[in-house]
Amino acid sequence: MASGTDRVLWLDKLELAELLAVLSAAVDRGDQAAIIECYTEGSYDDHGAFKGSGREFAEMICAPGGPGDRLTMHHLLGQSVFDVDGDQAWGETFFVVHALLAGQTAASYGRYVDYFRRVDEKWKL
Repeated sequence: MASGTDRVLWLDKLELAELLAVLSAAVDRGDQAAIIECYTEGSYDDHGAFKGSGREFAEMICAPGGPGDRLTMHHLLGQSVFDVDGDQAWGETFFVVHALLAGQTAASYGRYVDYFRRVDEKWKL
């Protein structure tokens, strides 16, 4: 039987996976407020071509003519591995994303490497 400490760790990992799912869905929908809600105030996001705060990432995704101005986009998240240490965590999650941008089909895959912090009892990037 799992100890209470193990159960808390499992819940943390489940909450981290949920955060990434919520963020991916918000990006797919172009929901700027929901994207911003996933990040801490002092966050940093490195998506390769884009580097900036979580808020700046949301603004870029949702800008007219930006990646959010597309017909469709969807993320498929694969396995995740999380290392939780108190109110901080590190995680690696594999992904596949498909989009229809300017009439062209685009696909990408890779892994997200994230650092998380618990703020006011909620995990954020």
